[in-house]
Amino acid sequence: MKARLSIPGRHVSLANEAASPMPSGNGAQLDSALSGQAFLLVEDQSLIALDTEELLRRLGARDVRLSPDATHAVLTLGAFKPDAAVLDFNLGEGTSEQVADHLIAMGVPFVFATGYGDSVMITEHLRAVPVVRKPASAASLTAQIGEARLRLEEGG
Repeated sequence: MKARLSIPGRHVSLANEAASPMPSGNGAQLDSALSGQAFLLVEDQSLIALDTEELLRRLGARDVRLSPDATHAVLTLGAFKPDAAVLDFNLGEGTSEQVADHLIAMGVPFVFATGYGDSVMITEHLRAVPVVRKPASAASLTAQIGEARLRLEEGG
């Protein structure tokens, strides 16, 4: 069997932005600003959710709470205040805008994780939120969460 795959240029990134190899072995963690942190992860695609959860844990997250939709996420936030959050903006038939507004009110930094075209859907008042392209790399996720924390500290 032969196959020819063609990938449009807009869907290709440089190697340093691609998912970086993670350490293997007995639960090795990267030294990261995410160490010991608790996260809310809102993602409706289970494979992407599991992949991102694993990435957060390898970056040192101590707790990752998964929510498949905005309603579940808001209920989770009723009993859990994360140190930061990663939100898929486009959640099938809805968005995570309600969750984002809730996190803003709580003073919790967050980033949006989006597919290649999802960022055009982000509403005006949330356009300054840092965006991580899916699939997320360790470097981009760490950098954008850092940017979200900085923006929150600066009042933006």
